[in-house]
Amino acid sequence: MKVRRIISAIVALAVSFFLAGCEKSNANDTNFTRKVSSKADTQSEATLVVESDDHANDIAKITDSEKEPLADDTNSSFTSIPSDEKIEHLPQSIMDTVEYYESVYPNMHIGVGLYSLDGTVGYEYSSNMPNNMTFNSACTVKASYALYVLQTAEWKKTDIWSTYIDYDPSRHYDSGSGVIINYIDQDNLSYSIGDLVYLLLSVSDNIAFNMLTDYYPISGFYQYIIPLGGESDMLKWGRASIQQRKCEWVAINNYINGGNLYSETLRDDLSGTDYAYLVWGMTGCYSYIQKSGWTDEDFDYPAAGDCAIINDQYILIVMTEDYSYGSGHIDAIIGIGSTVEKFINQNGGIIF
Repeated sequence: MKVRRIISAIVALAVSFFLAGCEKSNANDTNFTRKVSSKADTQSEATLVVESDDHANDIAKITDSEKEPLADDTNSSFTSIPSDEKIEHLPQSIMDTVEYYESVYPNMHIGVGLYSLDGTVGYEYSSNMPNNMTFNSACTVKASYALYVLQTAEWKKTDIWSTYIDYDPSRHYDSGSGVIINYIDQDNLSYSIGDLVYLLLSVSDNIAFNMLTDYYPISGFYQYIIPLGGESDMLKWGRASIQQRKCEWVAINNYINGGNLYSETLRDDLSGTDYAYLVWGMTGCYSYIQKSGWTDEDFDYPAAGDCAIINDQYILIVMTEDYSYGSGHIDAIIGIGSTVEKFINQNGGIIF
């Protein structure tokens, strides 16, 4: 797959000034790799979500009432998590880049995780904080939430393409990133669950997130994520450790490669994202799936992060936060992505 190429970190920084919320998207319909249709656009029969006074329980109206799956249900032989004794300090070449950005932004907290998908070894580093401390996660949480939605829909036999959710401004409006905000003045605005997941990941649509969480509640997501070390403070926009994100992306990889009903949907949606900070720093063409996040002090927790699986070979996670600067540091993520690529090439294309 041909990916975006970044001319320089300066360009990325310029882009960041136009971002709002987690990432503000200037995407329009021509940017979409898949046409997104509202209920009014389609002639096919749709299973409508019936609203009630207790919106947290509305998921029962589109599924059965059986116990929901847990994230560890995705565990398989495809990917295993490197054990603690196999986790090493970052290679010096990558550490040099990390230390450079630490000198540029002295108050920045930065965490990096690089792991082989076969579980043999991994590298980790967290600056200015002890291991396993959490970072502001911004929109990186949307990848594991999408996994929760799709696995739950599959398990409960919900057709994500014929099941629609109605937009309600009193619960769903968000001024941050996304494109649904451009159409909220239309009457009878509805989107299928499948298209909401696509918008959630491709343009990091916050309204799509709110619409989905109304029927796939955050409380259910929390129970789902517990086997992966989930903490209540990481939900909804909250915090997560590098180690937790690693476990979530192991589960994502297992689901995508597990021959599940919505495996290709999740792979496609994570492959067509508008923001790919780590890959922007790489000059080669790679197969990748990823989800980034960015926010500034206007949203109380300035942060930037990106989680990616590159070439079906390794998981790369970078998370940053800096309250003194007032914004997430996309340039640091891009720079680390560039250094990791050089590290790969210096090892003959095989990291481990």
